[in-house]
Order: sequence, then C-alpha cells, then structure tokens
Amino acid sequence: MSRLRVLLSTLFVLLALPGCYHALQPLPEPVPNTALPQTATSCPEPRPQPGQQIACPMNYLPVCAIHADGSRSSPPNACSACANPEIIGYTDAQCP
Repeated sequence: MSRLRVLLSTLFVLLALPGCYHALQPLPEPVPNTALPQTATSCPEPRPQPGQQIACPMNYLPVCAIHADGSRSSPPNACSACANPEIIGYTDAQCP
C-alpha cells in the first residue's frame, strides 16, 4: 500500500510540473493594434505562450489574418489565426 502511494504521488508531481513551467515564463510584450482596420477583430488576450499547445476546433471558417508587419494570410479559422503570436487580428472571410 505504501509503495502504491509513493508511486501515485510521484506520478502526480511529474504530471503537474509542465503547468508550473508555463507559469514561470515571462509574458510577451503586447503588440500595438494600430495596424488593424476598423472592421478587424483583435485577437483576445492572454495569448498562448510559446511552446504551449492549444486545441482549436477543426471547423473550416477561413479568416484573413493580419500580421504585425502588415502582411496577411488565410488560416482555416480565427482560433488558428490567433494561436500565432505574430498575428494581431483578423477579418471574416478569406483574404482576397
């Protein structure tokens, strides 16, 4: 019984450590949204941290993502767009 308790405690600690690592990472500097057109939607904060996995739905509703450098791309949905830290916002529908 005691060995089982030690084994389960060790397993719990090992599974909890990745969450602690994420909490210790510094927050990225916010990107100013000055390049967003009035019709664009800003990506919600807080953004996913580098290396953090995010589960986006698999629905295909393409958006026109606006990158911090002003370039654009067409990811499959808004969640996928905002999972990229270089994207500051998006407009509905695929880029022309």
